[in-house]
Amino acid sequence: MSDHEDKMLEDCFAAARQAAPEPDSALLARVMADARQVQSRSQRAPRRVGLWARLRLELGGWPAVAGLSAAALTGLWIGISPPDGVLTAAEGYLGAGTGSDYVVDLSASAGFDFEEGML
Repeated sequence: MSDHEDKMLEDCFAAARQAAPEPDSALLARVMADARQVQSRSQRAPRRVGLWARLRLELGGWPAVAGLSAAALTGLWIGISPPDGVLTAAEGYLGAGTGSDYVVDLSASAGFDFEEGML
């Protein structure tokens, strides 16, 4: 670039610095109206999170809840209908006896009298 082109470019920059653009008053009114609308939305009370939603978040989300549910159901299933290996291991660990010694008869403790063929 020559000195003449540099001078012309510097004059353009100086003129641009002196004439700062003023925004239109209609534009400023729209911006302020939009700001008031956004401000009124942010001043509302925060939404309360329910107990189950908090619990789900504390556990780590849906994948953790699904894994915990699967483990609980598996434990319930094994507890209600234990495989032979579990009963054998329990007999060895707890001492002599059969696996049926550890089964609780709920019908007798609840006062029910089940007759033959009622189920």
